[in-house]
Amino acid sequence: MSRMLILRGNSANYPDEEGNPKKYKKGALHDHAAMEYARRRNYEPVVLDMSGDFGPGPNRGSSPQTLAALDWIYGDPEFAALYGFSGGGYNVWWILQKLKEKDLKRIELIVVLGAPDTPESQFHKSKYKGARWELVYGKNPPSSFKLPKKVDSHMFGPEWLLAGMPDPAKKKP
Repeated sequence: MSRMLILRGNSANYPDEEGNPKKYKKGALHDHAAMEYARRRNYEPVVLDMSGDFGPGPNRGSSPQTLAALDWIYGDPEFAALYGFSGGGYNVWWILQKLKEKDLKRIELIVVLGAPDTPESQFHKSKYKGARWELVYGKNPPSSFKLPKKVDSHMFGPEWLLAGMPDPAKKKP
């Protein structure tokens, strides 16, 4: 089975799945929803357990998460999908800049959520020679998306994306 590399957001205080404040030291992400999305798309989910924070350099190209993700991708030919949430979504763009120097043909799916400062067009396969991926891009959930409490919707991007997918494990009547 192909793998999906899931990149967390920045480390900070954000609401957890119930809307309660939580300090995400290793990067913000509602893991269950992101991993379930990967499974429903027939990928083995692999969460990179580090934050999507900026690194020591002038841009996210030097982020420790970006560099570690590239090591994972280069080291395992089964990685065929990238899922970036928030800071991890911004890092996906930097990963693609490095991967375009190599063969991009094995990348089948790019998911970017909650990273609106990098427009959807920057992730489109037409910008990358040899790319063939499907792009799933979302900013933040709309105000109509049901949240557990009165909290900012940003952290609930993974749940919002998952809510739009049928669960193949549930049998139809």
